[in-house]
Amino acid sequence: MEQHASLLSSTQCGDMTVLYLLQESSGQVGLWLVPTALQNRVVSRRPALTEPEVRRLPWSAPPAWAVDPLVPLRCVGDDPPAGFAQGRTMRSAPQEYQLRYRTQELARDAGETAIVTYLERDDGLACEHRLIHRQDDAALRVRVILRNTTPHPVTVAMLGSFALGGITPFASAQVFAPTAAFNMGVAAFFTKWARDCDDAQQPDGELPDVVPARTTTDGGPGWSDARVLCPWAMYVAYGDIPLLRRHYASMVRWLEWEASTMRDGLRCDDGCGYFQGYSDWLALDSAWQSVWSATPRAFIGTAYVAHSAGVLADIAALLGHEDDAARFQRIRATAVGGFNREFVAPSGRLGVQTQTAHLMALAWDLLPEEARPAAFDRLLALLEERAWHLSTGFLGTPLLCPVLTRFGRVDLAYKVFLQQDYPGWLFPVRNGATTMWERWNSWTPDRGFGDASMNSFNHYAYGAIGRWMYDTIAGLAPDPRRPGYKHATIVPRPGGGITHACASLASLHGRIETSWRIEEDRFLLDVLLPSNTTATASLPDGTTHELRAGRHSLACTWMRNE
Repeated sequence: MEQHASLLSSTQCGDMTVLYLLQESSGQVGLWLVPTALQNRVVSRRPALTEPEVRRLPWSAPPAWAVDPLVPLRCVGDDPPAGFAQGRTMRSAPQEYQLRYRTQELARDAGETAIVTYLERDDGLACEHRLIHRQDDAALRVRVILRNTTPHPVTVAMLGSFALGGITPFASAQVFAPTAAFNMGVAAFFTKWARDCDDAQQPDGELPDVVPARTTTDGGPGWSDARVLCPWAMYVAYGDIPLLRRHYASMVRWLEWEASTMRDGLRCDDGCGYFQGYSDWLALDSAWQSVWSATPRAFIGTAYVAHSAGVLADIAALLGHEDDAARFQRIRATAVGGFNREFVAPSGRLGVQTQTAHLMALAWDLLPEEARPAAFDRLLALLEERAWHLSTGFLGTPLLCPVLTRFGRVDLAYKVFLQQDYPGWLFPVRNGATTMWERWNSWTPDRGFGDASMNSFNHYAYGAIGRWMYDTIAGLAPDPRRPGYKHATIVPRPGGGITHACASLASLHGRIETSWRIEEDRFLLDVLLPSNTTATASLPDGTTHELRAGRHSLACTWMRNE
């Protein structure tokens, strides 16, 4: 029989709202956390809950209107926990309510109670390719329940948890955030994560490589850049302008510090006097099992300054800070200029011959427009040299399939993605993996297991491919100009022999669905849009359709060579 709970009260604690629930059958207490900034929009698609009102809610599952609740913690007694009864803010409340440390006061049976950030699955993707379906599921299954007998602080970071004392590595967070925001509700997690960034940030703007912080030194390119890139991903996914506004000053201080470390338009060059970063972590273009990549750290550092400055310029313009936007664009221009002087030959050829180098240069428009076709051709040659297998690490991998698709070779994006032998996304899946691995070579048939000192089989960084899968295979993507899926971009791009695919998303506005199939010489697309939303759908024949809320069926002729 389904258990229910009564909503007894709610308390706004800073930028989170805490809902205090009482299980009717046992008198146990549960807490749900909802981002205050999103609550009204989320609740609007369900009956509003008011404090004087007691509604029956399922106890065994989170309320449908809660973006990111906390799994109910077992506790004794009917009184609200100390701190919440007094209306204390999240920062001054006990640490367990910050989803950071093990619960001592609530969980009396400390050896048995697990603390997790409950992330309700928002999506589904399916097609006839068995391993693709398992790859999507593996990207979602990177999560571990940590029992609070651990001697370390506990954080379940998005879809993964780490052996490094519960910290959240920034690089994994920033590359995976767009995927996480599609397949799970992560708004509350990143709301709390952004506060951790504020806590960890130094007075001069410097940021570490993880939060909660274990050092005060710079995290390096691709790591500390998460300060800007993760909030932007949450804005695109949820339309969360308050998150950008609340942390704007901190983002500005970080970029100003980063820009101050450039010399002649370069960052992280030799002799710079500060941490040069982790390179393209765990790429395969260096020695076997090396953590360092062949892409120079000055290349990566300069590229990331340009990328983050451009994103922060967009954020500044969105918030009405036009002078700041112009200043950040000048920082980007300085970095692009230094990049081209140092790493691009007069002929336009990149001086760094790695897949990651070409992907960053192309993805972030670091090259003059006339030099991009040759750079893309060289990228294809580098892939062909490896028999259409990747050699990228944490920072380069999320760019691979999107760049191939953007520059007109979605067929090759499928070719690389669908490789079932080492190295590639489907290699672990084919060998029985149910979660993403930290290394491409965490295990190989000829060499067995990798270095046991750092060889996680439960790490979500390479699961960032999920965003491309949803955008391209399913054809369902957000529109940054009208974020939060207020307007969707629906552009399915069949390839790899796949003849049908579908996806669904529990957006803030309601359920969005796309489903396409190829039947002989016809391409058929079905779309479902919730109330008060629109979409632009593009079919393989180049026709576009402006769609409003409701169900739509579209079709075009399918050419076999597509």
